[in-house]
Amino acid sequence: DTGPVTRQFHCEDGSDLSVTFLRAPDVARVSQEGYTTVELPARIIGAGFRYSANGMELRGRSNEVYWNRPGAAEAVCTVVAT
Repeated sequence: DTGPVTRQFHCEDGSDLSVTFLRAPDVARVSQEGYTTVELPARIIGAGFRYSANGMELRGRSNEVYWNRPGAAEAVCTVVAT
């Protein structure tokens, strides 16, 4: 898919993420209630995906992601079926 793709995730800490994966440039736009939406550029990784900048990181494969934000514990999040 070459267009934007948006996925909804529910995290083990009770929070929800909305992530829009964009191409050209290859970035992930991460929205989490109570926080400013951020755009993270893609980083090279062997398998799966990784986006990071300024101490924030979104990484994973398929239907599960790991979300890190400065000052917060890492959250494991799974895709919400639509």
